[in-house]
Amino acid sequence: LRKLLRHRSAWPFTDPVDPEALGLTDYFQVITSPMDLGTVRAKLESFGYTGAEEFVSDVRLTFDNALLYNPPADRVHQLAGIMSDCFERDWVKEEAKLEAKGVRVSVG
Repeated sequence: LRKLLRHRSAWPFTDPVDPEALGLTDYFQVITSPMDLGTVRAKLESFGYTGAEEFVSDVRLTFDNALLYNPPADRVHQLAGIMSDCFERDWVKEEAKLEAKGVRVSVG
């Protein structure tokens, strides 16, 4: 997660979306389960996840929401694709490390 938060393309995903400040009047009609990397970090630090599945699901939700709400030509949509690809590449490596240590990880 630290690597994602430090990524140069992470800036739109580090805090919850503020639809009022951004003038996104339909945001909550389109996005029913908001998520951001700052919330993921807070939940991780407070031991709010019972397993890797929940953590991975929330990270993916962060980028899936951005891809859903923003049109493909929008910069945030493009950054979400970059960040999602980065996460998925890194997650494969982390998952392999955990499994090598005997930690069972069942994430799709």
